[in-house]
Amino acid sequence: MKNKKFTIGLVALFSILVVIVFVLKNFVPTDANKEQLFELGFFKFDNARALASVPLEDLEGNKTTLSAYNDQWQLVNFGYMFCPDICPLNLQRMSEVKSMWYASNKEQSFGITHITFDPARDTPDRLSQYLNYIDPEYVGFTGELENIRKVAQQLSTVFIHEKPDEYGNYFVTHSDSIAVLNASGEYVGLFKGPYDKENMMKALALIIH
Repeated sequence: MKNKKFTIGLVALFSILVVIVFVLKNFVPTDANKEQLFELGFFKFDNARALASVPLEDLEGNKTTLSAYNDQWQLVNFGYMFCPDICPLNLQRMSEVKSMWYASNKEQSFGITHITFDPARDTPDRLSQYLNYIDPEYVGFTGELENIRKVAQQLSTVFIHEKPDEYGNYFVTHSDSIAVLNASGEYVGLFKGPYDKENMMKALALIIH
């Protein structure tokens, strides 16, 4: 319990730091659209950012990159299967938002991509079963830990593997955000938790053209 409280505290601290750095460096509300997005929990960059190509591994064990899925807009989420609270809730919330979106937006679509923080335990087979249980249309990635860290840093996400206990169990302390990539694979901004489904729907309607 003590370790869990400590982990939760670190997660909160990292989340606050990420938001402060992001707002100070990237967000200056200069137009009505941007202000409205900010109120809906979405932080939009002035200019979309191109991402460096970093090798990852899909759930079939193939080497790939995020750019392989640039045919549509993407919500990119990070997490890990042993996460005690935040990660599974975020995955479920995104699935609900996607269902709500498709109920009223037949012509425009977006995909959801999940990247694990914990490739040692989240093997492709296990991660595939986990994601399929939540939403069969999810795209999942694992890969070498340092490559995952490079992708996470580009998408304003930080994480730290905590020291294992006597049984080898460990938590991954991480920030909480959902990156949005356009159909060209560029990073346009992020949602910051906690997430409200209705607000996410309204923000996506303003973002996706």
